[in-house]
Amino acid sequence: MLARQNNLSYLNDLRADPERQLSITVKTLGDVMKQRRFVVNHGLASADVGSMNSSAIRFDILLRIAAWACLAGIAFATLSPIGLRPTTGVSPSIERFAAFALVGALFAAAYPRYILFAAAIVIGAAVLLELIQLLEPSRHGRLFDASVKLAGGTLGLAAGSIVGRWLRRR
Repeated sequence: MLARQNNLSYLNDLRADPERQLSITVKTLGDVMKQRRFVVNHGLASADVGSMNSSAIRFDILLRIAAWACLAGIAFATLSPIGLRPTTGVSPSIERFAAFALVGALFAAAYPRYILFAAAIVIGAAVLLELIQLLEPSRHGRLFDASVKLAGGTLGLAAGSIVGRWLRRR
């Protein structure tokens, strides 16, 4: 009850002093603007920010879709029977390196605030796919292949992180 009386007396004091009322309004507006800048600068979810550019949000969604689709394509190519594996005419080691560099770059750019998550997905996929190949009769998992995939994925993560941060600052 005492708190309610204090609140009422505070409101009555506020009504009597217009300058104080104005300063509280300005302070509140300043806090709102700071919060909005924080949300925009730290890339929070689009539901939190009403004024974010919808094309930037769509670009983020497209990056995430591309990252997961690329990883799914790599999984298919890695685990399918050798006759279904797509080839480019380039050395298989270069294909592996380039594929994981691409997926690493896409994940790093798609999840810039969660780079450890992106790294876990890319590196984990490289190791897991090689291990699963040991179970597939028509395929073979080798340590050399895993190291090529890990090198490509790591380079892609680094490049994607740098490019992703640069793009977000523009």
